Amino acid sequence: MSDLIDPARPERYRLTRATRRLIEAVRKMDPDVDLSQIAAQVEKLTSEVEKHQIEIGEQRGRGNYRRRSPLVGRSNAMAPPFTYEFDSDQVAVHGTFGLAYEGPPGFVHGGWISLAFDEIMGMANAIGGHVALTARLTVKYREPTPLEQPVRIEAHTKKVEGRRITTIGTLSVGEKVTAEAEGLFIALDEKRTKKHFG
Repeated sequence: MSDLIDPARPERYRLTRATRRLIEAVRKMDPDVDLSQIAAQVEKLTSEVEKHQIEIGEQRGRGNYRRRSPLVGRSNAMAPPFTYEFDSDQVAVHGTFGLAYEGPPGFVHGGWISLAFDEIMGMANAIGGHVALTARLTVKYREPTPLEQPVRIEAHTKKVEGRRITTIGTLSVGEKVTAEAEGLFIALDEKRTKKHFG
């Protein structure tokens, strides 16, 4: 099921990893350091990268979505460096949220947790053969999720009733569950799948 995440593009992924490191490094920088030279170098590099842009429409489609996803996209520097396990209609994700994902001091922003559940539950549906869009997502934040500590996010399809799919998930730090979610997803027919995902 690795194709659910991304086919191999080693140099693109190398660039993405380097950019992710830069985001994290900037977040951790000493605020009293003179940043003018570093900022100039980053601006110069960004201008070079901008010379190679393509129209956003050319990047759309289901395969391309997996690459650019804000959570699982290996070509998206904002996607956390997670690893994945797939089993039937269940997905398990392992990794850490770095400082780029901070909400309250020292803890993961709740929006990132909601995004993680939405995306990973959708993946669980997909590997179970259900292409679906989120109709409702309910997240119960049991306690704050700490930054820079290993997390495990699990999701599996609980029930399928016609086009309505109920999927549940948990986020754990060690043995402690810090958040739970339940989502209602609506399965798409072939025409709608093509319209939304290419």
